[in-house]
Parts: sequence; structure tokens; C-alpha cells
Amino acid sequence: MVHSKNKLFFLNAETCDRGSGKEAALAIDFRYLAVIVIDEQMKMICSTVRERAATMDESRFFPFTLLFLIIYNTGNCLGMKSSSSHPTMFQWDNVDCNANNSFLCVMTAIENTTTTTLSPTTAPPRKLVCPIGDNWKAYLDSNYCFWKTAYKTARLNWYQARQFCQGYGGDLATYSSSNEEDHGLEGAKGHYTGLWFGLKRGEDDEFRWVDGMNLNYTNWKYGEPNLRSNKYCASHAYDSARWELDYCGVRRWFICKAPKVEVPTLPEIKFEKTKCNFTTSSAYRSSWYLYNNHCYLVHNVRKYTWDLAQNFCQDNGAHLASVHSFNETDFILLAGTIDAYSKYWIGLSAKGLGSSFTWSDGTPLDFLYWRDDSAKKNSEVNSCVSFDQQRGFWTVTNCNLLLGVICKRGVNATYDFPTQEPTPVLPGNCEPGWYSLGNQCYKVFGKKLTQRQSWQNAQNRCENESASLASIHNKEQQNFLTDLILEVNDDAWIGLKYLVRVIHWTDETPVDYSNWDINKPSFYRNGCVKLVYGRHNLGKWNDINCNQNRPFICQKKKDPSLTNPSEDPFSCSNKTGWSRLGTSCFRIFEEKTQKMSWTAAQSKCRTYEADLAIFKNSAVAVFLSKRITQKDEFFWIGVREMEEGTYVSLTQAHSKRLTQTNWISGQPSKISTTMDNCVAMNSEGKWIVRSCRENLAFVCEWNSEPEQEIVVDESRVCPKYQGWIDIGLDMCIKTNTFYVSWNEAMRHCFQIGGALVTFHSPKELKVFIDYVNSNFHYFSVHIGLARQKDGSYMWVDYSPVDFEAWDPDDVPNALEDCVQLDMRSEKWRKVHCDYRRLSFFCSKSKLTDGRLNRLLLKDGRIS
Repeated sequence: MVHSKNKLFFLNAETCDRGSGKEAALAIDFRYLAVIVIDEQMKMICSTVRERAATMDESRFFPFTLLFLIIYNTGNCLGMKSSSSHPTMFQWDNVDCNANNSFLCVMTAIENTTTTTLSPTTAPPRKLVCPIGDNWKAYLDSNYCFWKTAYKTARLNWYQARQFCQGYGGDLATYSSSNEEDHGLEGAKGHYTGLWFGLKRGEDDEFRWVDGMNLNYTNWKYGEPNLRSNKYCASHAYDSARWELDYCGVRRWFICKAPKVEVPTLPEIKFEKTKCNFTTSSAYRSSWYLYNNHCYLVHNVRKYTWDLAQNFCQDNGAHLASVHSFNETDFILLAGTIDAYSKYWIGLSAKGLGSSFTWSDGTPLDFLYWRDDSAKKNSEVNSCVSFDQQRGFWTVTNCNLLLGVICKRGVNATYDFPTQEPTPVLPGNCEPGWYSLGNQCYKVFGKKLTQRQSWQNAQNRCENESASLASIHNKEQQNFLTDLILEVNDDAWIGLKYLVRVIHWTDETPVDYSNWDINKPSFYRNGCVKLVYGRHNLGKWNDINCNQNRPFICQKKKDPSLTNPSEDPFSCSNKTGWSRLGTSCFRIFEEKTQKMSWTAAQSKCRTYEADLAIFKNSAVAVFLSKRITQKDEFFWIGVREMEEGTYVSLTQAHSKRLTQTNWISGQPSKISTTMDNCVAMNSEGKWIVRSCRENLAFVCEWNSEPEQEIVVDESRVCPKYQGWIDIGLDMCIKTNTFYVSWNEAMRHCFQIGGALVTFHSPKELKVFIDYVNSNFHYFSVHIGLARQKDGSYMWVDYSPVDFEAWDPDDVPNALEDCVQLDMRSEKWRKVHCDYRRLSFFCSKSKLTDGRLNRLLLKDGRIS
């Protein structure tokens, strides 16, 4: 026990409980056996070093208020430590609250009853002191103290700064004289200042101190206050410390003013954001924050035009945000800490020449916070409004600028968003060689290499045809143009370009639809956009260098003078009733009298020298879905289970591994264990497993060109760098002994040129399990399977999901989107992508050792 100034300090918790004391703030550095205790009034610090007591002056240590901010930001506890060279000199320390340390307790000592006590009339008055910490400076003999926070706190906007000062029982500083102001500034006039203080302009343009004092003293900078601006909060100017108005959302240091107190206590100052608790399918469900019965999402991961930003919010069950007060502005500034220097779209716009500004959610325009004179810049046909995340003001901005998004929705609200009215079809047709969709005609150029052009030359070529490069505004146009580029087997230019930070179509139509590829657009020295021709990202948009020579798609309006019907780009010339896509022709058998089993349907297709349809790329599903009339039916396709859990495509010549899959959520799920599992598609082209004996409609496919199949070259080997190991079959594995989340594992494998391990047959799964169990002792490992937005699963390397090994006892969980392999049951189970830390293995296909793969034609001839 240590006794100091009427305080008793006990050395264990048991004594604490018996002595009716309480634990004090403390820490221990076991290296030097130093235990630190702070008394309940935070004025005296005592230490016990090898059972020797010492008293220390609090001025030797960091300001306690500054340290509190550090602790608040890290979630740790306060302690102190000494060194062996200076065992009685201590510094504040940031200590893990869960560490097992020694501790002391504190309680008031019992007074000796024989000691003469002072009469109440002779007791000295209790001294008033500044709030806790040595940053506060008392003003003369007054009962007030000031704190100039420069370099001692984070920069805050005016509202947050006021909340911070109020945490100490005060407010932002007010001044009744130049002497008081100079004290608050700590004599820093003429030096770096730029500090908030407690003066604010009201909506009636009157100025009021936050403490209600009359404004009898002013120190305005020349030209201030400028009441024509939309600046409402007062600050000390950077150059002279005189007063000027600024936007209240600007982050600055500030000056607090607070009354003296008898016993200073440490305030609990938190700028907390309350998460919204509502049911939503939004992928950003954890990023919505609550204010005044509304939920807000400040999103800056991807950038959008105004129209696309509105689509993004609607896809997440919300509108672009409307703003109706300074308090709401303050909340958005607090919620949007992702990037303080970004601009974000809000729901204010004026669409159409001569139109006025309105909110997209239909609420009234009852509050304005324009950047100075910004509203006068509404000179374009379409004007949109952005929100400055540093200052909170509004700016009229080109609607095609790419910015972040602020969405807003009622906590329990549901919205019926208006659907776009179909465009009336006008009379007229297209010239020969041009294909019609809606009121537009399209033509693909560049089938020959010599016809391919840079983006600008392609636009010039289109203009020679009284056309422009094609623009895309809905899914129907997107799918139509995607089908067209199959004619050229290459990426093709469209009319989208990025110029001076603005994205726009060459025909000046709004950017109201997008279909970007993953991690696009970048627009870093790449200003032009192409449609991608690829197996896994067919039809996606990608921005590249404008000088590349590529095929291109031109677009122009139909000619009302033409009466002959436009050509069908998808007619199959030598097969009546069949529709062509690329080199394949399809026919749909969907009448009730035409339904049959999978085997019978395959035989029927072969009478046309065709097979049940297989999916070579993602365009096939869209192409067929547009031509199916029986929307409630299922249709056999050329895929079935041929090995336990493994699905392959079957043609007249052979069975082969799938190159494309399109499963419905929850599929593939076997119907039978007796290999009676065949694959059908619904009217949207999504796949499902059905009994092969069912009578269903079906789709046949005829190929105009011989099919080619890659034959495995026995000389294929694993890479000879970075430790890739050949474990058999076509599998190269790289082991990793550390435990990480699924997302971290995926990124690591991509960084070394591989992917999380994938499986396409029971044999591959067995080879992997045998290898792992022979060399490691893991209960579970991450594998490269994860859930997509539509609920179906995909492999991270985009290979088809043609094999499954799910654990039938795995419980569905909406928060578990990734997959692990249980090494004991040899089955797959769902796992949280961020929280579950497991070991993992990267995989890579073998490479041909300097030789090309051989190509085998349908009739068996080697090319």
C-alpha cells in the first residue's frame, strides 16, 4: 500500500474490492517494473518503482486532451512508461486494453479522528481551473479559458468544431474586445491562423455569437462581410487574422472558449455515424448512415455521370440526395469522409432548355446553398448540380462529368421509379447493308483488316455516310450491337469519348446507360471506348488509346423515303426458319407437340445435321431469349452430367469441357444420383438441372464452320519460377502457409499471376485433396468460387462452373458469399469473404513448352 496526499493505493484487485476503492487508469512496462496510477481528479500522478514512491509534476507529460484523441482513434487505453536510465520519468503510452497488466486502486484515506478539523466558516474556497489539459489558457482574472487548437487536433468543419468545444462545457470562441481576441489567438496575429470561431451569419443575414452575446466588437477583413456570397461561418483570415466568411463545411482548426470549473473531467467527444438498419439488397448495405429518419450513401468507389448516378441510386432503392437544411449539409459532410476533396452528384437538375431546378425525388426546393454565382451558370440545355464534399456548397456542373454519388432514402420507404416510355417507331427503313433497330440504322465496318481505323478516323468515316459512331442508351441497343460485333470477331469502336474531364457521345445524346468492364473506365491517357469481343466480357465497355485501328459501328436515323424492309442481320441464308449468330444458326422448338426427352431432342436436332445448342459465349443466352415466345417454358440444351458432378457439352462427334456456363442461382443441383441429370435453360437463357426423361421444348444449333478443339499437348509443364508445383493432371499449385481472408487470398494469387484453386472434375478435386493432406494438416482452405450479384456462383478465373461438390448440410447464409473446401468431408461450404481466415493455394494451368497446341477438326483430321 502506498499513501500519498490523502490517497491510498492498493496493489491488487481483491484489496480494491474490500477497500471500496476503484481501479485507476494505469499501465505497466514489465521490462522496468514500473506501475503508473492517475488519481480520480487527474491532477496527481504517482508511481511505484520497486516499491519506492515518487511524486511527479503533471507538466512533464503530453497534454492529456491530445492523448485522449489518440486513444479515441485507436480504441486503446491510457498508460505511462519509464526507462531504465530514468526510472522516475514517465511518458504517456497508448496501451492495448486487453493486455494483462498489473494495476493499482485508489480511494480517499480515512481522516484521523483526533485531528482538529477546520470550521466550515474558515474553509478555504475551492479554486476554479481551466478544463483538463495544458492547452487551455485562462484569460486574465476572468472565469474563462481559451484553447487555440492549431496542430493539436484534427481539422474540423464549423459544426464539428462547435461540437468539440461543447464537449468541454464551452463553445467556439466569442470576443468582446481586441484584447480578448488576441488572447484567444495566443498573440498569433499576423502569423498562420485560419481558425474557426463562434460567429455565424443567419438566414436573415444578421450576425450572432454562439453564446448569445451582442455583437459589439468586430474585426472584419476589408471587403467583409460579403453578404452576396453563400458563405455563412466566420473564421480568422490566414494572412491577417481579421475576420472573413467561409463555407461552413471547410475543415479548419479552431478556437474554443470554456468556463473554469472546480474539478476538470475528460470529455467524451465522438463524431459518430449511426448505421442504417433496414432491409436492402444493396451491395453497399453496410455503408448507409442514418440522419433524421433517412439513410444516406456517399459513394466514391466508381464515378458516374448524373444520369448514371441516378440509375445507381435507384438500383440501390434510393434517389439522388435532396438537401433541405444546413444541418443536413453538415451530416453529409460528416458521413462522406471517403475523400474530402471530391465532388458528388446530388438530385438537383434542370433538364431541358429554359427549365428550372428541381429535386429528382420530387421534394420542394426550400433550401439553397450555391457556390457564389454558380446558379447563374445555368446556360446549358441540361444542367446538373454537384455537392462539394469539402465545403458543402452546390455547383452547376456539366451532367456528363464523372463524379461520386450521394444517395438518400427513407428508412422504411419503398419507391416506384418511373420507367422510360418506349420511343415511338417512325416510318422508314435502312439502306442495303444497314440493319434496323428502333428508329436507327447500324452498320459494322472493319471485317477486313484494311478497313479498320483509329477512333477519330472511324468517326470521320461514319460522317461520310451521314452517320456517327454508335451510341447506346438501353439494354436492347447494347444486346443488338453485341450481336453485331460477332461478325468481325474483334473489339469495335463506339461513339463514347472522354475529353477535358467530360465523357460524351459523338451524337450529343445523354450518357444515361453504361456497361463497363471490371475496373473500368480508367481514362488515364485513354480517351476512347470500345465494345469488347471476349468469351467472358463480351459486349463490355473498355477505354483504350484512341489511335488503335479497330472495327467500328456507325449509326444513323432511318430514311423515311425507303419502303423496302430492312435486312435482317441474323437470317440464316441456307436454313429457313433458323436465326444466325456469328457462325452458328439456331432453331427453337417450343410448340407443345414438339416437346420431348433430352435424348429424343438431340436425335431430332441431328436430323438437321445439328446438335442441341451449346453456349460458346454470353451473347447466345441473350440472342435466344429475344426469340423465345413461350416465356414459362424450359428448353433442352446440349449439356448433361457425364461424370459424378461434372457437366459437359455433347455433340455428334464428342463430349467436351464447357467453355461457358449460365446457371440460375442455386444451380447446378442434381435431380438424380443415377446420371439422369441434363441441363435446360429458361426463357432468359439461365441454366437449370432437370431429369433427362422430362419432355421439354429444345433449341438446336447448326455450325457453318468446322468446330475446333484444343488437344492437350503432353509437353505442357508448370512455370519454373515462384515455386509452382506440378501435382498432376493440368494443375500447377503454389502453397501459402499464412492465414488470410478469402478476399486477401484472391488478391495474392492474382498478384503472382495465378488464381485461387479451381476444380472442374472429381478427379481434379481428388488430386488436390491428396496432395494437401499428404503435405499439410489443414481442416479447411479457401477455393476460388464466389457468389455473383444474381446469386449464382463463378470461378475467379472465369472458367465455367461445370462441376460441383457442395456439402448438403451447409446452411444458407446471405452474408457468406465465398467458398471454402472442408478437407475432412471433401465438400464445399460457404464462408464470409472478409472475416474467416484460412490457408489457401494458388493454381495455374500448365504452359506449352515452346510448342503450339494442335487443333483437331470435327472429322478427326489434324490441322
